[in-house]
Amino acid sequence: MVSLPKSAQTSQLSRLLIIAPIGIYLKRVKRGIDNVLFRQTALGETKVRVILVAGQDWIQTDLSYKTEFVDKLKDYVLSIWKQEAGLDVVCDVTVLPMDDEEYLTGWLLKELSLLFKTSGIEAGAFVDLTSAPREWLFAAINVLNFFPNVELYYVKPMYRKSPKDYTESEIHDEGHPKLEVVRTSYGRQALRQWTEPKDHRG
Repeated sequence: MVSLPKSAQTSQLSRLLIIAPIGIYLKRVKRGIDNVLFRQTALGETKVRVILVAGQDWIQTDLSYKTEFVDKLKDYVLSIWKQEAGLDVVCDVTVLPMDDEEYLTGWLLKELSLLFKTSGIEAGAFVDLTSAPREWLFAAINVLNFFPNVELYYVKPMYRKSPKDYTESEIHDEGHPKLEVVRTSYGRQALRQWTEPKDHRG
C-alpha cells in the first residue's frame, strides 16, 4: 500500500504531468513513475495526468507489446496510485512515431503548452528518457527551455552489461550504410576561448 502525504510541501504541485515512453525497460519506467508520484504529490491537493507513450512501429508489428507492456503499466498506475493510494490520477496511452524527432517535438510542445496554459506556475511536468530512442531525447531537449517547470529524468539500470553479455548478432552488427545526421553546428566562427586559449596575462 502506497502512503502519500496528506498536505502539500514546497516540492509538491497542484497539477502534475508525467510523460513516459514505454520501451523494453518496463520495470525501470514503472520505478520512475512511482518515484515522481511519491515525491511530488499530496492527497487531495494534486491532480495528476500520466501519459504513457507507445511506439507506433511496435504496436503495429508485435501484438504482445500492447498487452504485456502498455496495458500492464496503465493497469498498474490506476490500481496502485488511483485505487489503493487514492490519488487523483488519470492515465492515458498515446501512440507516436518514435523515430520522428520533428513530430515528437511538436507533440511535446502541444502537451506541455496545454498544461501550463491551463494551470500556470503551480504545474509541473516530468518527461521520462529511460526507455526511449534518441529521437525522443532530442525532442525533449528541444522543448525544455520553453516552459518554466519541466524536468527530464532517467532511471539507471541496476546492473550494467559487460562485453560477454552482448549477443553475437549485436557484436557483429555493422549498422546501416547511411549515416544519420544527429546535429550540425551553426555556420558561425568557433568560440575563440576554445580555439585560442590564453593564460591570466592574456
